[in-house]
Amino acid sequence: QKEKLEGVLEPTGAVCHEMNQPLQAASGYTELLATQLSDHQAGAYIEKVAAQLDRMRDITDKLQGITRVEVTEYAGDTKIIDIRKSSERSNEKGSE
Repeated sequence: QKEKLEGVLEPTGAVCHEMNQPLQAASGYTELLATQLSDHQAGAYIEKVAAQLDRMRDITDKLQGITRVEVTEYAGDTKIIDIRKSSERSNEKGSE
């Protein structure tokens, strides 16, 4: 279990580190668009983009909170890490 966890933590840490900067930039630009186009028809789409960016932020937060390795079946006989079950941060914000 310890080796599995170490094998998961290294790549997930790298992914989170690499994704957080562009995620922050996209969030900032989305906020700017929302203020500039608050009365525009595009406002509804901007809100949807912002919601998806929040989901991405929640996913990286869960990845950073992985404390154990729980797997789930995926596409037949493939197994993947169940991020929600593996992260101690899943219950802090509520699971999706």
